Amino acid sequence: MPYRPTGCDRDCYISGVRPGGGGPALHNPYARRDNLPDNVFGYLKERVAREQYEANASEEARARNTIMNSTGKGGKRIAGGSTGDWEALGQQLDRMSSVSERHEALKKLYQAEWQQWEGALASKGLAITRD
Repeated sequence: MPYRPTGCDRDCYISGVRPGGGGPALHNPYARRDNLPDNVFGYLKERVAREQYEANASEEARARNTIMNSTGKGGKRIAGGSTGDWEALGQQLDRMSSVSERHEALKKLYQAEWQQWEGALASKGLAITRD
């Protein structure tokens, strides 16, 4: 079904149809609408330009960081530089294993305390679990 504007609401502005049934408004629908006076909307233009500049700058910075990270060590070639990577990897694995061991020990401690609480509450006639 084709759309037929009535001109009662915003249709008169959008389509140019007037409520009296006259012909369309005489205006150029292809005319540019962004030629606003600087004293009215100049700050909007400046804000948009600044946002575009910041977006481009952040995109360039991300690309530069990606390139630097992919080349490694900032593009410098150091004699025997790969040995430090293996040492750092070993230290990281040691830290991960110590953290997991500490986590398991705390888990056992919490489970033991939970069982003690269950026993203490059961001795007083209080139930924790629902049946």
